[in-house]
Amino acid sequence: MMKRLYLILMLTGLLFLQGSASVIDLSKNAVLHNQRGVVNLQDGYYFEAVQEFKIAIALKPDAAVTATFYSNLGLAYLKINKYKWAIDCFEKALAINPNFLEYYLNLVQAHKSNGSLDNLLNQYKKEIAANSDNSNAILMCGLIMKERGQYSQAKKYLDKYRMLESDVILSNAVKRVIDDMK
Repeated sequence: MMKRLYLILMLTGLLFLQGSASVIDLSKNAVLHNQRGVVNLQDGYYFEAVQEFKIAIALKPDAAVTATFYSNLGLAYLKINKYKWAIDCFEKALAINPNFLEYYLNLVQAHKSNGSLDNLLNQYKKEIAANSDNSNAILMCGLIMKERGQYSQAKKYLDKYRMLESDVILSNAVKRVIDDMK
C-alpha cells in the first residue's frame, strides 16, 4: 500500500513538473522500467533490477505483458537466492500467460534451487492420479523429470502432453524440448 502511494506521489510530481497538459503513458513507462531491469540483471545489479521490475509491475498490473515483468522479477530473485519469492513470481507469470515454456522452466529451476523439486513432483503426480488428463500437471512432471536427467520418463510425460494439447501453441515448444533430449 505504501509503495503504491509513493508511486502515485512520484507520478503526480512528474505530471506537475511537466505541466498539466502532459500525460504519462503508463504502458510505455512500464516497458521502459522492465528494460532497465533487464540491463541491471545482465550487468549483475540484481537489487536494482528487482526495483525496476517492481515498478514495471506497479505501472501495468493487469496487462498480459505483466507476465514477462513477473518472470523477470523471478529471475532477479533467483540471483539473490530468494527462491520462494522467485517461485511466487513464476507462478504469477503463468497465471497471467501460460503460453510460454520459459515460465514453466523458470518455475522448475526455482523449485530446484529451493530444494522443493521432489515435493512439486509429488504434488503433480497426485493431480495426475486424480485426473489423468491434467495437461498442466503432465507438462510439469515432464519438465521436472527432464531437469532431474530422467529423459525417458520426461519424454513419456511430454509426449502425453503434446497428445492432449496438440492445438496449443505451447505444444511446439514442448516438441523442441523432446527433440533436444535425443
